[in-house]
Amino acid sequence: MSDRNLENYLQRLLTRGAYTCWQIHDKLVKKGAAEEEANKLVEQYKELGFLDDEAYSILFVASHRGWGDRKLRDELRRRKVARCVIEKVLEEAESDEVQRACILAGEWKDHDIDPRRIWGRLVRRGFSPSSCRIALERTCEPFF
Repeated sequence: MSDRNLENYLQRLLTRGAYTCWQIHDKLVKKGAAEEEANKLVEQYKELGFLDDEAYSILFVASHRGWGDRKLRDELRRRKVARCVIEKVLEEAESDEVQRACILAGEWKDHDIDPRRIWGRLVRRGFSPSSCRIALERTCEPFF
C-alpha cells in the first residue's frame, strides 16, 4: 500500500472515532504498512494533535462511568496507554470510584436487587471491595 493510501486510511479511521497511538499503529501494520512507515505516520499525527493518548483516556473514562477504576485501568492498559497517563487521568476524573459505585448501587436497589447481588455486580465492573462496601453501606443499610 502506498504512503498516500495509508495516510488516507488513517484519516478515514480518525473520522470514525478516537484511537490510541498503539491502536492506529496496529491497524496500519495490519493494513500492510512497514513498522517504520506506521511509526512515522503515528508521530506525524501526534505532532498535529490528531492522536493523543491522554485525550483518548479522558474520553474513555468519561464514557464508562459505570466501571470501577480497576476495569478502566485494565482496558486502557490493553489499549497500550502509558501507566502514568492512566493514573493521571483517573486522578483527575470528575467523580471518584465510591461516588460512581453509590450511583449504581442506588439504581439497582431501586429495582429491588438483593445487596449481595449488587456487591457482585460492582465487583465484576471493576470496583474495589472498599468502594463496594462503602456504596452498599450508604445505599442498602443494613448491609449483610
